[in-house]
Amino acid sequence: MKRFFFLAALTPWLWAGAQLSSAQMGELNRYNHRASIGFADKAALKRFARIDRDEALAIARKMCGVRHPGHITLKRRGRTLYYYLHTPEGPIKINALDGSVIRCAGEKR
Repeated sequence: MKRFFFLAALTPWLWAGAQLSSAQMGELNRYNHRASIGFADKAALKRFARIDRDEALAIARKMCGVRHPGHITLKRRGRTLYYYLHTPEGPIKINALDGSVIRCAGEKR
């Protein structure tokens, strides 16, 4: 029963729009933690993103009603590449590959 709950909790991440391909995942170096490798991985993530920061901010304003956006960062969890916006209302996650909203401010998981 506990394993089923764990899978149910992960389903929003598994089917959250477009995901990175196997070739793109192969370009990321996940096991070497030198600073220069980290910078190269961040540059690769920016290259993979089809939506830029300004478009993600426009989507957040339109779909989630954000008035005062805070800091925005590009993050990756598994194969999902997304922008994470810090707002006074709460966090917002927007898929960087297709522009779909993963989570709006104030939504409970």
